[in-house]
Amino acid sequence: MKFNIKDYLFYPAIIQRDEDGTAWDVEIRGWDGAVTFGRSFEEAKVMAQAVIIDMAAGYVKDRKLIPPACKGEPGDELIRIPYDIALKFIIRNVITEGRFHLAGIAKMLNCSPQKVDHVLNFHRSTKLDSLAKILAAVHVPFSVTAG
Repeated sequence: MKFNIKDYLFYPAIIQRDEDGTAWDVEIRGWDGAVTFGRSFEEAKVMAQAVIIDMAAGYVKDRKLIPPACKGEPGDELIRIPYDIALKFIIRNVITEGRFHLAGIAKMLNCSPQKVDHVLNFHRSTKLDSLAKILAAVHVPFSVTAG
């Protein structure tokens, strides 16, 4: 399967005032049960990103593919996922789809499985070089183009 980072960078969400008008409710499109809220519109967007990342971690734990963003509707807010995390979503999908194990990847990279898991942790920033090494270990070509 071919993955494109653009499919994992912006997830559409419905953000609207709650019934009391005291908070903002959020529902992530295409992710059943992905709901949250914030006291302000900006906090609601931050919380939406956290929900997407936490749910993606749940997919990894359950050995399921992390879904790409679905098509949004007019008026949806786009929730931005950082590039390194979007690339980690793809790598985790490649690992799941190819039935790779962290121990095997670690052996190819001459490091521990814990190190590979650490690099792929969604809550840590990671250098692009480290992610590219993991992609090479699972035989997935990686390229960056502009324009």
